[in-house]
Amino acid sequence: MEVLKGNSLKEENNEGGLESLNMGNRLDYTRFSLQAIELFKGISGVARVSGYTEKIVNFLKDFADSHNLQSKIRHTSYTTDPDLTVDDGDIEKERKDYTPRDGDQPQKNKESIDAYNIWIDIEPTKGCEHFPKVILQAHTDMVDAGDPAKHDFKKDPIEIDESEEGVLKAKGTTLGADDGIGMALMLAVTTSDIPHGPVRLLFTADEETSFAGAEMVTAEDLEGECLINLDSEDVDEICYSSAGSLNAVISQTFDRYPLSPDDTICKLSLSGLKGGHSGVDIDNEDLMHGNRTIFEIVREMQDQGIPVRLCRMGLGSRKNAIPNAGVAFVAIPSFRVDEAKAIFDEIMAQKKVQFDKEVDMKASFSQESVDDVIAISEGDSKKIVDLYFELPHGVKNRVNDELVETSAYAGRISLKEGKLRMESCARSCMCQEILDYDELYRCIKDKYGFQYTGKPSVPWESDPESSLVKLTERAYENLENKITPKVKSIHAGLECSCFLNIKPDLLMISLGPTIKGVHSVHEKLYLSTVKDCAEVLGYILAHADELKKDN
Repeated sequence: MEVLKGNSLKEENNEGGLESLNMGNRLDYTRFSLQAIELFKGISGVARVSGYTEKIVNFLKDFADSHNLQSKIRHTSYTTDPDLTVDDGDIEKERKDYTPRDGDQPQKNKESIDAYNIWIDIEPTKGCEHFPKVILQAHTDMVDAGDPAKHDFKKDPIEIDESEEGVLKAKGTTLGADDGIGMALMLAVTTSDIPHGPVRLLFTADEETSFAGAEMVTAEDLEGECLINLDSEDVDEICYSSAGSLNAVISQTFDRYPLSPDDTICKLSLSGLKGGHSGVDIDNEDLMHGNRTIFEIVREMQDQGIPVRLCRMGLGSRKNAIPNAGVAFVAIPSFRVDEAKAIFDEIMAQKKVQFDKEVDMKASFSQESVDDVIAISEGDSKKIVDLYFELPHGVKNRVNDELVETSAYAGRISLKEGKLRMESCARSCMCQEILDYDELYRCIKDKYGFQYTGKPSVPWESDPESSLVKLTERAYENLENKITPKVKSIHAGLECSCFLNIKPDLLMISLGPTIKGVHSVHEKLYLSTVKDCAEVLGYILAHADELKKDN
């Protein structure tokens, strides 16, 4: 990756401070945005899936050292369930005499995850020493949407696809512009020609799974007057508020029993769905929800009197994503397999009409020939299906019939070796709604006798009339590509909620270039909006002294 170096233009700006801006000259933001894009490509070469961010932190530390910038790394450890990987769909592992092979992951209750944050300080340019300190912040991790058989997110780089003009995407995986492009824009400031005061680049770990990085941020890390989070995904939006969430897990372990000689194992499989973010895309009517479709098929079989026993399920890879694939293995009496397949075919025919934009969707019903498989009972299978349909799903209410205020989605369901785990993410900009969801999940688990854990986070809400928002609006007015931004809240969680707990008076907004298909293999970064975002960011940095006027 070629890293652009400083040039005489920066020295000229340093010499004159903001004089060149006051004279009406426009800075050239093209170089700034091109540098950010090149840095993003370099970042994409570093594996950085959630829970494995040490390599990207080392990349950032090396970058700081090579540019003679002060930096500091923080570290914490936390525990998580090991079954956060996509199900491998291997029904043989449900055999009663199955012996683990080389490469099988050992069964553990918990595993330890190391999380690393790093901040990098940039000295002010000449003439801007009196500016208030601005913190730019992004998260280092990314989701692992893609085929795990073809891509190891713990080791493999993202392969960038530039075949579509004006767009970056990835080959066979999610792109990771969430939040790789945020990191890249921050690093690009270090070699840009933009006059600025003191700037801190704050990089946090594991936003996509646990907020572990944001939760270990200290008051020392937040030494600054304002913070710009670069994790938004629409260039025409200024975000001043985000939803709180509840990460809810319902689990249970079931006894398993041998199948009857007259039973047949059937595999229900969906793939090629668009998928998406279960907050931002929760009201996208063009997206088919694969998890729910599989459960609808199984429930219809049960309603038609077909005895169904669940063997193994792997639906979704993340609690906060609408999945693009899923698989379920069920045991059905052999003489009713044709009837079960007819139900599958009928429901999928309806779905293909309803979701006609899911052009890559593939659905299959097949019979598996594996001996000695054991499965949970018919009664427990029905209990799981009934419980699933009691879980809150989709949009609950909206603000002014537009913005989603409250929603919930069960993004990942796993049944392996009799162990059930249903992971949901509920979101709301109202704290009481989060508490109500927590109580609802508790009532559901009590009704069915299952286990439940819930981890809530509060919403982030700030003043839409703050001096930082007003300065950002002026930055948009000054754009070469004229954009009238919407000042709005988003229906997704941002780390700003954690920072607010540490420093309640910290001015904060969230910005970002336009990214579509986040958390899916269809993710796209629109390059023209990177320049727009760079220009807005540069204007804020060059005029940060104006924040003092109305604080």
